[in-house]
Order: sequence, then structure tokens, then C-alpha cells
Amino acid sequence: VVLKFHADSSSESNTSAACRGRDVVATVFFRCSAGVGAGFPALLPSDACAPTFAWTSEYACRTCTAADYEE
Repeated sequence: VVLKFHADSSSESNTSAACRGRDVVATVFFRCSAGVGAGFPALLPSDACAPTFAWTSEYACRTCTAADYEE
């Protein structure tokens, strides 16, 4: 999942001064791990204007359906 928004350089918002006028892109990598529950995001080393997270969760695991099996 990639979330993207533009921080206007003239904005007086809560956006960090270093990121004003730049596209700020947050990336979340979902990782499957059965039995860990919902899990939570962990910030990985990244640029302040391009934060990257890893989120290990059982909900990131593919669930097989009847169409996945053959006789």
C-alpha cells in the first residue's frame, strides 16, 4: 500500500519544514505471519519525507478458497 500526498511549501500545516514543497510518500509493506494476530506497523529506516513501514500480520496471509483445489 502506498499513501501519497503533497505538502504545499507555503502551507503552515503540521508538515515538517524539510518536507514542505515535496511529495511525501508513506509505504507500508504487509508481511504474512500466521498466528500473530493483527500485528502493528514498525517504522523502518527511511527518509523523513518517505517513511516506510513493515506490518507483520496474519491478515496479510492469503486465504485459500475452493477454487484453489483440484480433485
